[in-house]
Amino acid sequence: MKDISREALDLAIEGAPQFIARIDRAGESALHRRRVRVISTLRTFNDDPMLLYACLWYACSRGVEIVLRPETREY
Repeated sequence: MKDISREALDLAIEGAPQFIARIDRAGESALHRRRVRVISTLRTFNDDPMLLYACLWYACSRGVEIVLRPETREY
């Protein structure tokens, strides 16, 4: 996989800074050969498919597995 582009990185940092911070923390564990994953929902990405793609690209570049969980429905 190609390195993340500057444009995609900027989009991820600006659009989902808390998610990127979680990836960075998890990525530090991945450097120590520990399998790490971040669990999130689609809501994190503000209904923006390009933001989702940029964030997933960033996570892959850091060696972090992402699990998307369905939203919890409250009735």
